[in-house]
Amino acid sequence: MPQWATLDPQPRLPVRGGPGWQVTPRDIEILQWVGRHGLVTPEQLGRKFFRRGKDQIGQRAAYDRIRKLVELGLLQRLPTFYREPHVLRVTKVGADLAGNDVGPANLVLSDVRHAIALVDLTEQLLTQTKGAILETEREFRARRHRAMREGNARVGKGRIPDAVLTLSNGEPVAVELDLTSKRSRDIERIIISFQYERVKHVWWFCTSKEITERVREVVRRRRADDFIEVKLWHPR
Repeated sequence: MPQWATLDPQPRLPVRGGPGWQVTPRDIEILQWVGRHGLVTPEQLGRKFFRRGKDQIGQRAAYDRIRKLVELGLLQRLPTFYREPHVLRVTKVGADLAGNDVGPANLVLSDVRHAIALVDLTEQLLTQTKGAILETEREFRARRHRAMREGNARVGKGRIPDAVLTLSNGEPVAVELDLTSKRSRDIERIIISFQYERVKHVWWFCTSKEITERVREVVRRRRADDFIEVKLWHPR
């Protein structure tokens, strides 16, 4: 069984206030959510926490609350690429207040598009997969490091997936997302690392037909299609 098959319990939700301002329970949820994903856009935060109806989002309310959390030093807004949205991350104070076991995310511009797309994908999977529990890559990595500090020699050698979705039946599914084409040898290396971890299920999402067929071909050649399912996914 892979070492990520058992998820840690949900962290406690500390609430702290001060003169002239108050952090609400929803603010704590926002900080936890941003911290788990690492980097999110204001639009993604609005869809998650300020949805008024099926197709309506209170984006103005979302921006007002984001501005307040930035002023309080709990969130930080960072520029990315020209004419593309800024991203949000928790500050050290925000991460401590949220009670997550992850700190502020590093901003690596080459990884931003993948990180943002992964937020959309995992949130969509949570919506479509009733009763599922999500462990993000950041949470997975933090738990692995914690186990290594505790002297568990088994961890730290296998694949760190983009996310882990534990289904309602308790079955963990590793989630991979490819926005660009990889070399065959790189795809094979990922497959081998999953086999090393004895992962039972992998959902491998690709954003174009060309990438999807390329990954499927390598998966078939490696005879890994009994546990790896390659899917075409269209980002927002």
